[in-house]
Amino acid sequence: MSHTRPPAHDGGQRASSAPGEPISAAARSLIRAAQGHEFGVQFLLDGFPESVAVIHGVHASVVYEARSYLSTHGYAAHELPQEPPASSDRPSHPDSDAIRGVSPETE
Repeated sequence: MSHTRPPAHDGGQRASSAPGEPISAAARSLIRAAQGHEFGVQFLLDGFPESVAVIHGVHASVVYEARSYLSTHGYAAHELPQEPPASSDRPSHPDSDAIRGVSPETE
């Protein structure tokens, strides 16, 4: 799933969009924090922006700015599937037959 950048709301700071443009202290700090976090920089790139913001204690606009900066420096988000896999593609659970036979009425 790709995430689109919201309308410009930069809190008075300029978002980075091209190499060589300045990056805010908040975005730079977020990138450093992500590098040291157990979820890593890939979570910063791939996670839902609001989730990344909550985990790191920043506003989502800082997440978008950091992503923009990282994208101009060779980092890329993974493409996520738009739809979950079909049920036939999912691995079968060993108890799946037993689970299918259970309904609230038969318990």
